[in-house]
Amino acid sequence: MPNAKKQEYYRKNKEARVQYQRAYYEKNKHIIVRKREVRDFLEPEEREAMREYNKRYYAANKERIKEQRKQKRESTIHSRSVGKGDGVS
Repeated sequence: MPNAKKQEYYRKNKEARVQYQRAYYEKNKHIIVRKREVRDFLEPEEREAMREYNKRYYAANKERIKEQRKQKRESTIHSRSVGKGDGVS
């Protein structure tokens, strides 16, 4: 059973968490990319295994992923239009 208190906390702080994650990634992007390049160079078979896994996962869950993306896109469009008013004063 999900913890309602935790869910409420994460729901309330979602925007702050997303902003922090975005700032962290931008600040450390070059390090993250470089580590990935080194890992891919040193472990090419691990990279291929990861690509194969991702390929199988996407093929198996393609419809669900597309539906999630569609819903997110629609909610983003809706949230942008909310509060803009109808231009009538």
